[in-house]
Amino acid sequence: MSFQEIPLPWSKSVPLSRYAAMVAVDAMGYTRLPSLLHAPTSELVPALVDRALESAGLGGLRQNGYFSESSGDGIAIGFDPAHLPFVISPFLSTMEAVVGRYNQVSKGPGIRFRISVHVGPVANSADQVCGKGSARNDLHRLLDCRPLRKALMAGGAKTDVVAVLSDRAYEDAVLGGYVGLSPDEFTEVLAEVDGKEFSQRAWVYVPRLSGELLRSGLGGKPEEKSGSSPEGRPGGIPTPLELARRSFRQDVKNGIGVVGDVAGGLHYTNPWVPKRRRIDG
Repeated sequence: MSFQEIPLPWSKSVPLSRYAAMVAVDAMGYTRLPSLLHAPTSELVPALVDRALESAGLGGLRQNGYFSESSGDGIAIGFDPAHLPFVISPFLSTMEAVVGRYNQVSKGPGIRFRISVHVGPVANSADQVCGKGSARNDLHRLLDCRPLRKALMAGGAKTDVVAVLSDRAYEDAVLGGYVGLSPDEFTEVLAEVDGKEFSQRAWVYVPRLSGELLRSGLGGKPEEKSGSSPEGRPGGIPTPLELARRSFRQDVKNGIGVVGDVAGGLHYTNPWVPKRRRIDG
């Protein structure tokens, strides 16, 4: 048996792994189902995903993408990032419609889904993308994050699908204007997973609000962490959109208040020195 040598990080430059957009789908309450229902549910999940992808104009995405792996109660798919906007919309809302119709006609227990969407580099294996790497790990952490679980629990009988986008996917696809949804349709959350060292800014989207979600949403602003800011990116750095919306106000009693650049000099009068001075700028 031969072992492949494990590369040493930060020792030399190597080609960046291929970027992949990724979506993970997970059925709620699978482990609590009777054993009799585990196999049928494992077959049902990819069938519903395929039907929603087909209805969203993404037929073959799972079969022809970079990778497609089943976890029994869910599935993870890697694909060309060019398809990312269409996976956000219309796939997420189409998945809600497909699952809703299934639950209406099914004689067995209903099924509900959490979905996460991310984009980032994943490892290559020979000529294939095997899907391993930090980005793939983050995809599943997002799927298990507390705000997403809370959203599905708070959803009423008409909410069968809740989704979360990583900040990278949201910024690239949604803020970039590539998705047929407004940024206002997403709610910022702090994605944390119980028992895991994971904390990231993320964005929840619920295609069909009902129950407590319809009455009070996700419960207000995301939690604040040290080194983060309630507005802007972690570390207090505002996004371009926030900078565009921000207004500046200064209360100046003595001295000078300046916002922006100054050219050609600035004049002011000091109340304590009754003569004009000039500051060359």
